[in-house]
Amino acid sequence: MVNPCLADQYLDYWQFTRITRTSLARVLPALADIPDLGGLAAGTTFTSPASARLKSEVAGIGGGIRDAETRLAELITFLAALEAKYERLFLTASAERDRLAQEANP
Repeated sequence: MVNPCLADQYLDYWQFTRITRTSLARVLPALADIPDLGGLAAGTTFTSPASARLKSEVAGIGGGIRDAETRLAELITFLAALEAKYERLFLTASAERDRLAQEANP
């Protein structure tokens, strides 16, 4: 049973999750466009102890970007499911609130 008194809160949550999901979805392609820094660093031919450390650090950054891309995609998927849940809750609570209002004022 859905509480009809919470319809406005469900609407707020639904809108918040939709706005957040769409905003994050716009960022995801930008992460995908970042070149593979690790691969670029590994392709350099300059060798020294400092360049080896730099290559290692840059490779770590490249891996971190790919991890962030994956986690962001997972978050977008989660928010889409949450958005659908709050949409259903809002629609159900609104219908129940309307039904109760009609019963109170026949």
